[in-house]
Amino acid sequence: MSVSIPVERLLDQGLANQRATVRYRCGPAMPGRVYLNTDLIFMRAWIRDLSLEGLGLLVEKPLDPGAFIVLQLKSPSSGEKYQISAEVMHCTAVAGEYLVGCHFVSALTEDTLEDLL
Repeated sequence: MSVSIPVERLLDQGLANQRATVRYRCGPAMPGRVYLNTDLIFMRAWIRDLSLEGLGLLVEKPLDPGAFIVLQLKSPSSGEKYQISAEVMHCTAVAGEYLVGCHFVSALTEDTLEDLL
């Protein structure tokens, strides 16, 4: 289930940044793939921000909070591909897409975070 809330309202209410670690904005076109753990079918995603413990992404279809997914991300600098398991924390409809917040099952290392940024 997803909820449609304007991003401005989230910002006004201070709900857009309740994170334990600093998130870094990704480049304007950082693509990724989302795999559901029970399926080999993937969904394209655009990575908006990234931290040691989670990320924000945009997808075309809603993801259920509590679902576990596997993210495939490719470093823009080294070209290395990463497979990262995460839990969907929230899904919000925004301008015809879905803003999804995820928490990593295992935190990234500083080196991996730096490589992905």
